[in-house]
Amino acid sequence: MGNPKSLSGFYKYCVFAFLNGFGGSVWGGFTYYIGIPVVYLTFLKASSLEIGLVTAIFWGALAIPQFWAAYISEAKSIKKNWIGWVIITSSFSWLILGIYILTTGAADQRLSIWLFLILYTWACFIKAFDVPANSAMVFKLIPTEKLGRLGGISGSMQFFGIVAVGLVITRINLGFEKPFNIGIMFIATFVVSIVMSLLLFTIDEPENETSQMSPHFRAFLEKCVVILRTDRVFTKFIIGKWLMSGHHIMLAFLLAYLITERAISPVTAGLFTSLHALGSIVSGLTIARFNDIYGPRFMFLLSQTLALLYIIIAWLVPLTSTPLIIAVFILTGIAMGADWSGLGYMMLQCCPTEDKSTYVALTFIGVNVLTVPFPIVFGKMMDMGILDYSRLFFILVMLTVSALVYIVTVFENPAAFIEMRKAQAQKGHEAQTAI
Repeated sequence: MGNPKSLSGFYKYCVFAFLNGFGGSVWGGFTYYIGIPVVYLTFLKASSLEIGLVTAIFWGALAIPQFWAAYISEAKSIKKNWIGWVIITSSFSWLILGIYILTTGAADQRLSIWLFLILYTWACFIKAFDVPANSAMVFKLIPTEKLGRLGGISGSMQFFGIVAVGLVITRINLGFEKPFNIGIMFIATFVVSIVMSLLLFTIDEPENETSQMSPHFRAFLEKCVVILRTDRVFTKFIIGKWLMSGHHIMLAFLLAYLITERAISPVTAGLFTSLHALGSIVSGLTIARFNDIYGPRFMFLLSQTLALLYIIIAWLVPLTSTPLIIAVFILTGIAMGADWSGLGYMMLQCCPTEDKSTYVALTFIGVNVLTVPFPIVFGKMMDMGILDYSRLFFILVMLTVSALVYIVTVFENPAAFIEMRKAQAQKGHEAQTAI
């Protein structure tokens, strides 16, 4: 599709994206995996393995259902209703957690840790079922020639929401003691998820002109295998994303490191997600437009360079001042924003068909092959005394350097981007000739 008659649906989607970042299930500022969940587990004195599980659960539970989610999405010419009900179902985990914390004060440490991890897994797993449909819907709402710029704006709206909720998080943290403050945030997540889903139902979404649905699930899986065997550029992209896992692994432990080793204040720790989102906004509103000019290869080069920079700063520079900590938080977001922008552009431009669900599913499955097990393995090794933070950060630096070398020497922009740039150049040449 990619050529809507009106952008009114896109504008409504931007409001939806803002609410999703503000307090939506799993992706909201109250529940995003690198922020409040880590603060809560640190308060409960969880082990490094249990803290690492938050990142593993987030990416693993989001990835595992993708093949089935894509198969469902392909059958739906209208995606919004499916997306809305998935969000509503996922948000009940946060309602249960919020009520539990407010009524018990999370007094039983072990029960509280594992209840959170179980319900967090459920929330992420259910939320995963809207990922292919959501990406396919965004593609239908944005003209193809503006995909990079407007896609960056819609992504930034989500991060605007995460920044805005930082003020609310600070107010709640100052007004309520732990863990009751966190219980209130979780209940707020449920409320916001309901509101944003109702808004989503009102979007005027274009119908698919054709359905690319496979006749049965086995045929769909066979199609996925064919894509990986024949689409050389896409397969190189998936392998490259494996090497880019260092950035996400670092985020799994960065906040816990600053809380336990550098003793940053709870209020500062609570701002991590919002400041991270602020950096992602900078990426979405400025850097994302380079997708349309240089392609996703450039975006990944930039994201990994920035990731290498903030890992080294957090590792080697004593983070004793609040301004320096804030700068690191923002830098993580700029790196993440560039990474997400390149990821979204790559998986949508690689797909030659109208419905993007299959490529989205393959992307989310493929890129998490290393992101899921590594935080668990590294967390366990830290609990056993085999690794400390310095050794872990050294490993992540080496992994990020390897990713940079791979991008420079192997990675390719998708054919659709190259053809689009050629067509634009030809059009410009013809215009100059006419003058």
